[in-house]
Amino acid sequence: MTKTYAVKYYIKDVEKYSNEVQSDDIHRDVWDIISNAVSEVNPDNVMSTSNMDFSRGLYDAVEFDENGFCTFAGDTMITATKI
Repeated sequence: MTKTYAVKYYIKDVEKYSNEVQSDDIHRDVWDIISNAVSEVNPDNVMSTSNMDFSRGLYDAVEFDENGFCTFAGDTMITATKI
């Protein structure tokens, strides 16, 4: 069953990106959700690490709950919450 999630990207507790995504399996789609959010916030890949490496760090720190997931890396947080 497809569910809708509100995806939010924060840097130092300031929201930098917000989007809604559809997912049949949030566990399967978590990499795409994270990497898309990182690319949207950093479109020119001007971070000290590459977007892919940064996404990998966020992916490795994902914690799931019954409503979606949350991940932290430094002062960055991404959440996906079931709507």
